[in-house]
Amino acid sequence: MDTWTHSRSTRIIAIMTIAVALHLSWASVAAGTTQETVDRPEITLLGDPDPEERAMVEWALGRFELAGLDLPDLQVEFKTAGCRSRGLYNRNTQTVEICDGRKMTLLHELAHAWDHFATFDRDGFLALRELEFYFGPPGTAPADQGVEHIAEIVAWGLMDEDTAVPGPAYPSQPVAEYQLQLPSLPNSGIAKLHEAFVYLAGIDPLHSDGDSEDGP
Repeated sequence: MDTWTHSRSTRIIAIMTIAVALHLSWASVAAGTTQETVDRPEITLLGDPDPEERAMVEWALGRFELAGLDLPDLQVEFKTAGCRSRGLYNRNTQTVEICDGRKMTLLHELAHAWDHFATFDRDGFLALRELEFYFGPPGTAPADQGVEHIAEIVAWGLMDEDTAVPGPAYPSQPVAEYQLQLPSLPNSGIAKLHEAFVYLAGIDPLHSDGDSEDGP
C-alpha cells in the first residue's frame, strides 16, 4: 500500500476586521511517484481563531483529503456564545459554525458541506440505512434523516485511530472502552457503520484496518 505524506505548500492569511482568510493547499507525495500539487478548498476563518482552532481545521481538511472527499470553499467560525447546537452548516452562506470545539463536530459539519456538493446515489444510501427521508418534514428526528446519517458516518470514518466512536454528547473515550455503535443513530453497529462509510467514500474508515467484523 502506498504511503501518502502531506506537506503544506501554500498558506496565505489575509487579516481583516472580523475575519481571517486562510488559504491552504497541500502537496501530496505517493511513494515512488513525483510530487503533485493538490487543490484545496479556500477556508475563511471568521473571528479570531486561536492556534489550536487553526490546527484543528488543517487536521480536518487533511482527513477529507486523505479519504478523497472534496470540500467546497467554506467559512468556518468557532463560537462560544449564541449557539443553538454543537455545530451548524449553513448551505446558503457556506458557513460552518463550531460551538463545542470538538474535532468530531468539525468533521460532522464539514461532512454536511461535502454531502451538499457530492454526487452519489442518495436513494441507495437511504435504502442501505433503512431510512425513509433524506430531509424529513418538520418535526422529524435527526436520527431519521439521511442527511444526518451521512454527516455522522463520514465524521466517524474520518476520525483518527486514537479517538473513539462518540455518543450523543460526543464524549472522547479510549478505543478499548467505547461502545460498538453510534448511540445517536439507529442501525449503527460497527459493521453497519463500516458498510455505510465504504458506500459513501469508497474506502475503509481511516481508523480501520479493514476488518468490520468486530461489532453487531
